[in-house]
Amino acid sequence: MDGKKKGEPEEDKVFDKPLEDTEDAGDKTREASFFVTAAGFLGVGPADLKPDDKIVLFYGSRYPIALRRSLSQRSKWHFVGFVYVHGVMEGELWDCFPDMELTETEFWLE
Repeated sequence: MDGKKKGEPEEDKVFDKPLEDTEDAGDKTREASFFVTAAGFLGVGPADLKPDDKIVLFYGSRYPIALRRSLSQRSKWHFVGFVYVHGVMEGELWDCFPDMELTETEFWLE
């Protein structure tokens, strides 16, 4: 033994940062919805995300968003919020999948 007793402050500090990070991650995801896209991408979005919401990435955009079809005007959409989709953030989709078959769709936002 090196003469130090277990539980001394310098030993406890080793765990401070990982515990803070874990608590921070818990706080940020407590009110979130986890999802898997039809293409198999794992994501996290707003707590009120619904199964029929569309996850879209607009041309030139680096961040995917969730859209919800309007109940009153089915041709229009509402912005639900930004989402995190693993492998699609920061424009990776455009860079990593240049030959991916994309569907071009116009969305009218309310």
